Amino acid sequence: MLRFFVSFLAVFCLAGCGVSDPSPHVLSGMTMGTTWVVKFRLPASWEKSRVDLLRLDLARAIHDELEKVNNLMSVFRAESEISRFNRFRAGQKFPVSPEMAALVAMAMNVYHQSNGAFDITIGPVIRLWGFGPDGERRIPAESEIRSALERSGSRHLVVYHEPPALRKNVDGLECNLSALAKGYGVDCLAQLLKQKKINDFLVEIGGEVRTSGERAGGGPWQIGIMEPVAAGGLQRVIRLENRSMATSGDYQNYFEVDGTRYSHTFDPRSGRPVTHNLASVTVVADTCMEADAWATALLVMGPEKAKELALQRSWCVFLIERDARGYREFMTPSFRRLLLSEKGAS
Repeated sequence: MLRFFVSFLAVFCLAGCGVSDPSPHVLSGMTMGTTWVVKFRLPASWEKSRVDLLRLDLARAIHDELEKVNNLMSVFRAESEISRFNRFRAGQKFPVSPEMAALVAMAMNVYHQSNGAFDITIGPVIRLWGFGPDGERRIPAESEIRSALERSGSRHLVVYHEPPALRKNVDGLECNLSALAKGYGVDCLAQLLKQKKINDFLVEIGGEVRTSGERAGGGPWQIGIMEPVAAGGLQRVIRLENRSMATSGDYQNYFEVDGTRYSHTFDPRSGRPVTHNLASVTVVADTCMEADAWATALLVMGPEKAKELALQRSWCVFLIERDARGYREFMTPSFRRLLLSEKGAS
């Protein structure tokens, strides 16, 4: 689970700041317990004499936008919209913003399409196994798992749009939107940049990415996909043109007991960590929120079901599976067309 916070901005640019400089201008900072980065080409409308001032104005706007996202979605902020809903009683409508209703509706859609593999209500299960903030990793008793599952399940959650509201049908139900929060934040920043007439950019939050236009120096943005090991190198590099990419993996957060690996990736239907050999899922989609949610859902589903669904729907998906010799790859035809280089390229 990610800790949400925003620190104010480190603002800098690479290799000089002239308007005609081919290097990207860069803004960066912290949010959601991770880093954010915005790289962009200066729009022609920016006057050379005002570049520093305009970059500072953009940095402040990015900070404010990320604050809005955190105030909407952060379970670590007591007065965020989602935290207030989580404290609300069952059986009655809780008024929410149109943005929150749309977010939860999208999550519910993925929940149904994945046959329950994606579920934003499994917070009690995650904490039970010790993967919550300051939790102690342990294997809970079966009775504890059943109890946590009784307080979970998107089947107990209802979304209304006119007027926007949420309703929980069991006491103790809570929502955690961290599985799509970074993607949503990326989309919000992309929209902000478009509003600022910046059309050539890359936005990244904690590894989730969205691009628009061309990179500095021309040509499509080039995005690396990491090997599914701690401090790994690049597994693949792709061209990402006016689309989004998100990756989910089980290799950075887990514990072991008697040689058995327990991942932080949970199957909401069983209340247990997944046990299959799928190590990493990368999804390319139009929006980063969509890519973020489906990367999580496919990782839970496991390699065979993930492959079947991705091929059936002609999705742009890349899987890395463990096997006796190390790792093997699977990619859909649409993903293969994005490849820039072989394994190990930079």
